Amino acid sequence: MKVTRVGGIHENATLQFRAEFFNIFNHPQFSNPVVQYNQPNFGQITGASVNPRLVQLALKYVF
Repeated sequence: MKVTRVGGIHENATLQFRAEFFNIFNHPQFSNPVVQYNQPNFGQITGASVNPRLVQLALKYVF
């Protein structure tokens, strides 16, 4: 987070910039394999249990 003092409506107003990273190294976490033996994809892992890498940026003006 970076806080910068700026002018504007009040002399002591600040501008906050924030960056948040989720799963920054993009490590996969796989779901459980299919356990129903009558399915054609029995024993296979067909998806991931977490989202891929996400980056969130925010800008906030505090007066």
